[in-house]
Amino acid sequence: MASVKLFVRETNINNDGRIPVYLQLIHQRKVKYIPLNVYVMSGAFDFTLMRCTTKHDHYLTYNAKLSQKKAIAEAALIDLSDRTFTPESLVSHIKMRLRNEGKPITIGSVSKEIQEKNIQQGSPGNAAVYKNVISTFIKWNGESIISSIDYDCLLRYKMHLITLKRKPNTISNYFRTIRSVFNYAKDIKAFPSDPELWPFKRGLIPSGTRGKKKLRDKNTIIELEKLAPTLTGFMQLVAYTTLLQFYFQGCDFNDIVIGMRSDIKNGYWTFYRYKNRLNSDPPPVKVKIIPKAKKIMDLYKSKFIIPVCDDFDVRTNLKLYETRRRNFNRSLKLVCKKLSLSKEDYLSCKSMRYYWATIAANMGVSEEDRMRAQGHKIPGIPEGYVDYDQTIIDNINIKVTTL
Repeated sequence: MASVKLFVRETNINNDGRIPVYLQLIHQRKVKYIPLNVYVMSGAFDFTLMRCTTKHDHYLTYNAKLSQKKAIAEAALIDLSDRTFTPESLVSHIKMRLRNEGKPITIGSVSKEIQEKNIQQGSPGNAAVYKNVISTFIKWNGESIISSIDYDCLLRYKMHLITLKRKPNTISNYFRTIRSVFNYAKDIKAFPSDPELWPFKRGLIPSGTRGKKKLRDKNTIIELEKLAPTLTGFMQLVAYTTLLQFYFQGCDFNDIVIGMRSDIKNGYWTFYRYKNRLNSDPPPVKVKIIPKAKKIMDLYKSKFIIPVCDDFDVRTNLKLYETRRRNFNRSLKLVCKKLSLSKEDYLSCKSMRYYWATIAANMGVSEEDRMRAQGHKIPGIPEGYVDYDQTIIDNINIKVTTL
């Protein structure tokens, strides 16, 4: 069970003699601190009772403010007591409740919490989707209390998108994203659980049209290998990065752009997936540097595996990372045009993960071996229980990447 209380550090005194007040959250044996943007005078504060003394000119106002903020946090913990949340998720949720100061929660604030959660989990792309979809909805409907949005409102929004000549797949994706925000709001008790009030009635979300099965075979990789040396500048870097992702067992774009060459030991690059960085025991991914990968890396003098985002810190500059990733995908589309691929088969920064897994599956590689190779945790098997032979994965990767 999580607990929360007011916290001040007596030695943390500003130049003007004021001390910042925090909420201290303890959950799953982790301690987190949430700044309240409230400052008290060191000589007019009782550090035992955690309240301002009568020496403070506005002690009644300040004590009421501190009590209110603590009560909001405690109410949030009670609302979520029947759910399993990480300490980081609880912090995000309490921050949202504090921003609203106990007022009804809006769709924008729920979306913002989901975005923060996705960023913490290493999924900035998902965060960007929520941001774009919900900001578009808010631009049309205004920043609404989420519990006030009903079926009629969503139906009008659907007709609005149809008027704008949005395609069925686009409308479907928009509404599925909005529905996931409502599901999260229901989980955190920001939306009533009564089925009668649920706004997503049957038929509201268009089914969309299923595209043709994507082409994921070795021929595309072979043609890309031939084309890459003929390209120049950033387009060549994009082509080589895509090939490296394939050679590294379908490595995530997030992982390869922050990967450091200092992590390469004895011919292996060992790393933890950025997506799993908040997990208590994420399985490490170990990739043997095959000759084709080393040849590409030798073309670039960098401390990074490949210098796509070597001029800034991806972890702290999400906006610049999103811009760079969009530019990467735009350049990759130009590469796909040169490969004469149809639009349905265009590559993106995520494609090589699917290519490697698909080719490996078609070669008869077991699901467990594919999961180990790509850094997934095997269900029901604690990582330390099995002394797995790394050469099995090495041989699989050699077979998949031998074209």
